Amino acid sequence: MEGYLNKAPSFFGQWRRRYFTVALQGDGQLMVRYFTGPDCKEEKGSFKLDPREASVAMDVPDGVVPYGFSVSIPSRRYVFGAENVEDRKRWMAFLSDPKLREQQ
Repeated sequence: MEGYLNKAPSFFGQWRRRYFTVALQGDGQLMVRYFTGPDCKEEKGSFKLDPREASVAMDVPDGVVPYGFSVSIPSRRYVFGAENVEDRKRWMAFLSDPKLREQQ
């Protein structure tokens, strides 16, 4: 799966619009990478998401970022804002539902 999401800064700073790619690895984990755009070769960051340890939640108020959701892994909580309601549903479903990932 791939597409644009707004990403909250680690600590202080501005939200950044990033292009995300998610790939299923052989060990069942997801590799999440983000870039400034779809044609950019230089990765801005990445993290592994183990579905057994991660949680995906719609726990970000729209006042913080429109269409927000979070992904929590043992080492960090990531906060994202989708482009619209449908994108948020699609991202959350993909990141939390193994059946959807197997179809990719």
